[in-house]
Amino acid sequence: MACFAFSKDDGIEPNDCVVPEQEITYTICWTNDSSRTVYDAFIIDWLPEGVTYLQGAWGVAFGDPNAPQSPPFTFIPPDPGYDADSHSYVWPLGNIGPSTNGCVQLNVVVHEKAVPGGVLHNVAELYGTVYDPNDQNPVERLIARIFKDTPVCCYAGTVEELYVDQSATHGNNTGLDWQNAFLELRDALEYARTSICGTVHSIYVAQGTYSPGDKASNSFVLPDGISVYGGFPKGGGELWQRNPGRYQAVLTGTVSGSP
Repeated sequence: MACFAFSKDDGIEPNDCVVPEQEITYTICWTNDSSRTVYDAFIIDWLPEGVTYLQGAWGVAFGDPNAPQSPPFTFIPPDPGYDADSHSYVWPLGNIGPSTNGCVQLNVVVHEKAVPGGVLHNVAELYGTVYDPNDQNPVERLIARIFKDTPVCCYAGTVEELYVDQSATHGNNTGLDWQNAFLELRDALEYARTSICGTVHSIYVAQGTYSPGDKASNSFVLPDGISVYGGFPKGGGELWQRNPGRYQAVLTGTVSGSP
């Protein structure tokens, strides 16, 4: 396999953070430090859930009102490099010869699904085909992978309470209220453990069955000083309305995806 130097930058200054509506410019660079050519190379950038690629949907460009011959508006098709289903962007690079390098850039905008005090976790991967004399059937393979975490500011102020509700599929899932509740208890526990936006003291959980993760080694770990309250109906409610007998929040030892 070829030896690659692979890097990614978000343009955010050290010790700084981002807020909704702020633009981020991702820059991905590579250098082929080997003596082999990587054929049919491409980069795929798996974008964080908390950002939007604005050119990923149809747009409109308005004409110049001072130019009579200019059309009033023009539809702009989505960027073909972006895949909305996987929220990813692909750059075809062609063949990358020895000792060659390059960079690509992508602009995204932070939106309200960016969890306050969390990070925007970004993953970029470079794939290609490397021919080896001992390999009779060369195949496309992963050449390099890079991670970049961009801190999100505490734009919602101090966070002391979190909400979990599997039915909150149309919210922002930041855990700040019932409408935008986390979908999984494990996400709330992780946020409470790592939060920089104050000390979480309570987690409210709506009716449902919650798994610790998708691995047998996963478990629910309750940070010190935090109380977890179940017994809320789907959609949530006030603390005095909770009824654990009727609205059960079940913590299962079965990992996600298991039969």
